[in-house]
Amino acid sequence: MFARMFSVRHTSENLKNELLRVVNDWEIADKIVAVVTDNAANIQAAVKQAGFKHVSCFAHTLNLVVQSAIQSIDTLKTKVKHIVEYFRRSTVAAEKLASLQLQMREDKGALKLKNDVVTRRNSTYHMCSRLCDVQEPLEAAIAVLHNPVTPLSADDWVALKEVTSALKPFDAVTTEVSAEKSVTVSKVIMLSRGLMSACRKTEAQLTNELAKVMMAKLIEGLRARFGLVETNPLLARATFLDPRFKRKGFASDNIYSQVLSDVTGIVARKMSSDTAETSEHQRSAAAAATTATAGEPLEFRLHCVILV
Repeated sequence: MFARMFSVRHTSENLKNELLRVVNDWEIADKIVAVVTDNAANIQAAVKQAGFKHVSCFAHTLNLVVQSAIQSIDTLKTKVKHIVEYFRRSTVAAEKLASLQLQMREDKGALKLKNDVVTRRNSTYHMCSRLCDVQEPLEAAIAVLHNPVTPLSADDWVALKEVTSALKPFDAVTTEVSAEKSVTVSKVIMLSRGLMSACRKTEAQLTNELAKVMMAKLIEGLRARFGLVETNPLLARATFLDPRFKRKGFASDNIYSQVLSDVTGIVARKMSSDTAETSEHQRSAAAAATTATAGEPLEFRLHCVILV
C-alpha cells in the first residue's frame, strides 16, 4: 500500500495528471480495465479525461440512496440519537442499562448502544437495530433513571422496527460488495435487482406511515440510480461471464442477446488474432480438436460454447 499527500486543488485536470502519474510509475497503463470511484463529478471527469472507463462505486451509490431516504425520518432519528448519546455519555446510565439487560436477558448478555455516524455506511441502520434489540431493558432503564431523556412512544417503536426492517437488505448488500478477496462487479446487476425486489416485498408489509414514506424514497432512489444498470456494458459483460449468473443475470432478453453477441465477437476476434500468430503445427492441432464444427465460422462455434 502506498500513500502520497495530494496538496493541490482537486480539479479534474489535477486529479487526471496525478492518476496518470501513478499509473505510469507503476507501469500498469495496459492492465487497467476500469477505474472505480465515488460519484464526485471531479474524479469522474478525471478518470474519463485520463482515457479510462469509469465505474461508480456500488456501495457508495447505495449509501447515497439510503442517506437521501432517511431524511424523511429525521424527527424519529433525532429522538433515537438523543437516547443513544445520553447512554453513551453517562457512565451511570450505561451501567444501569447493562445491569438491566443482564437481569432481563440473561442468555444474551449486555449490548452497548451504537450511534449514527454520517461518514460510516449503514450506521443509521445499526443504531436503530441495536435500539430495537434492547427495547425492554432500555425502557426500564429510562424509567428507573426518572426519564433523563424523552422515551420513544409506542408508535415510535413501531416506526423504528419497520424502518430497521426496510434498511436491513441495504446493509446486507453493502457487506456483500465490500469483499476484498472476491470479484464483486459481476454481482451489481443481480444485487440491485434483488434489492428492488426486497423493497417491494417489505413495502407490502409496512403499517407505519413514516416507514412507508421512507420506503417509497428508497425505491425511488434505486429506480433512479439503478433502473438502467443492465445497459452498462462493463457490468453487463461481467454478469454474463460469471458462471453463476449468465442468462439469469438479465431481466431483458434484448440486452442479454446484445451482450452475448458482444462477448462472442470479442472472444472470436481475440482468438483469430492469436491463431494468426501461431505456427502451422499449432493451427493444425487446434483444427483437429474442433473437427465436429470445422465447417462453421469461429464466432458460431464460440456462440455455442458460451451458451452451454
